[in-house]
Amino acid sequence: MTTDKHWVEWQANQFSASLLMPENTIWYSLLAIQQKNGIRNKGTIFIDNQYDNQRAFLLTISELADYFNVAKINIEYRLSELGIIKYGNNIPKHWTKFL
Repeated sequence: MTTDKHWVEWQANQFSASLLMPENTIWYSLLAIQQKNGIRNKGTIFIDNQYDNQRAFLLTISELADYFNVAKINIEYRLSELGIIKYGNNIPKHWTKFL
């Protein structure tokens, strides 16, 4: 059940994420990081049971978090919200499960 307090909290989180990590800047930074690191599938991050995809996921999340000076989980949530992260079957939707 969602209360007014939950709704206000969600709106505040959405606003702060959009302010700190604007969509256009996220896309530009993501493409630059993927290009620099030789990651395929530009503009999308696949996370599944394959080692290379997990490595690329963690590398990209880490570099974006450093660039935007936010926590890795904030980057993951923002990328998920924008539809950039594609999760495979049986994959938890939190990056910390892979460390």
